[in-house]
Amino acid sequence: MKRKIFVYFFIFFLISAISAGISLQLGHLKKIETIKAGGSNNVYGWAWSKNIGWISFNSTTGGGSVSYGVNIGNDGTLSGYAWSENIGWISFNESDLSGCPQAPCKAWVDTNTGNIYGWAKALSANDSNSGGWDGWIHLRGSNYGVKINFSASPAEFEDWAWGGDDNSNEANIGWISFNCNNSETGNVCSQSNYKVYTSVIFNSAPQVQNPHISSQDYCVAEQTGRIVFEWTYSDPDSDPETRFDLRINDINNVNDPNPEVDRTISGLNNPSPTTNNQSVFVVSSYQSDKLQYNKTYYWWVRLWDNQGNNSGWQYAGSFTTAHHAYPYVSFTWNPEEPTVEEVVQFTNQTKCYDINNNEVNCSSYLWTIPPTAEFANETNQFSKDPQIIFHETGNDIPVTLRATDPSGFSCEKTTNIQINAPLPGWTEVPPR
Repeated sequence: MKRKIFVYFFIFFLISAISAGISLQLGHLKKIETIKAGGSNNVYGWAWSKNIGWISFNSTTGGGSVSYGVNIGNDGTLSGYAWSENIGWISFNESDLSGCPQAPCKAWVDTNTGNIYGWAKALSANDSNSGGWDGWIHLRGSNYGVKINFSASPAEFEDWAWGGDDNSNEANIGWISFNCNNSETGNVCSQSNYKVYTSVIFNSAPQVQNPHISSQDYCVAEQTGRIVFEWTYSDPDSDPETRFDLRINDINNVNDPNPEVDRTISGLNNPSPTTNNQSVFVVSSYQSDKLQYNKTYYWWVRLWDNQGNNSGWQYAGSFTTAHHAYPYVSFTWNPEEPTVEEVVQFTNQTKCYDINNNEVNCSSYLWTIPPTAEFANETNQFSKDPQIIFHETGNDIPVTLRATDPSGFSCEKTTNIQINAPLPGWTEVPPR
């Protein structure tokens, strides 16, 4: 920028600085002590620039009888006007900020951190007599920025904005201090207790905590696994949870229009904190709302409170499903209602799979039987189709088969078998 604001501004403030020094125009102090928020605007108070002097953020602060002020909306967007007696109106309205040096051309506050971003503009720069001055005020740069301290009561703006070119030392407005603790000469609150305040109270967005995979089980059913995703809902305001969204995709892009899993669970009333979880099945071919074997996926969670705030999509990480389906363990026995000391034939119907989920021979079997039973007729615990004799009756005698495939994947199944007492012996006698 080749020119500064009108030369008489600088003459005025040079005289003012000599006469007032570090006091920063103490004559305004009484006004600052008595200001109150305007009815429809929730920002008020004074900021200071050594180049242009005081900036009032609310008509209760100064600026004559005209009603004006700056407001922060529920979504954090700033709007409205501040007033400088030397350069006039400073707009925070998005409609006045088009063509700013760097998009987005608006002013807003991050309601979680309190950091303020974007732009404001001195509207007098639009005048044809401004001499090429563009009027832009940058609210946050790479090494500076305005923020709101919500822990103060009322909440206070802090730190600096810059009215000039970020890429050079040339300035029109220069540094704008929003708090007497942050003046160019340090803390001057004892000389001039100026600050910009806001009465707005934001409801904080909920947070996703500790997202993780809590379990993976690939022995659920034939060619079917299950992965359980888990996280904790937490809300800084202790608002209850009303909804959560889970999204899983094979592309690392939460906004992909065709995610593999896209679930919304609503109608909740969970206190903060609450642990949420969701199970997702893994299958051998594509099915909606399910995952496939031997694929890498990315997952995200979004949580909602009862104020309508949400956490935004929070990336939870990536994972890879098993290379192929695990063994599907199954067996039958004959007779179906065996008795004590009877030889029972077990028939193994287990299926094992290769990398393409085609059926192959299993590599090994392991049978586990109770101490009151034994393998018979030269079969043993490693036989595919063993014979077993049970020496004790019972309704729930457990028999377990564990199968392992050529990849080393194993599953097992336990079935309780009813072992009956033998029928009483009888002898046929002729009638008398």
